[in-house]
Amino acid sequence: MWHYLTSEELLASISDALKAIDGVAKAAGERAGGTMDIAMRVSEINNKSNDLYFK
Repeated sequence: MWHYLTSEELLASISDALKAIDGVAKAAGERAGGTMDIAMRVSEINNKSNDLYFK
């Protein structure tokens, strides 16, 4: 049996879905930022190692 949504129910459902999507996007962005921090640190260590090696 079909249940037809009222406009308020539909709006609430869409709002909940958008909140969930936003949460996933924020979490993914935070992980990406952490990955970039690690990559930058590895690059700095590599540069320092090269400076020491080639002196």
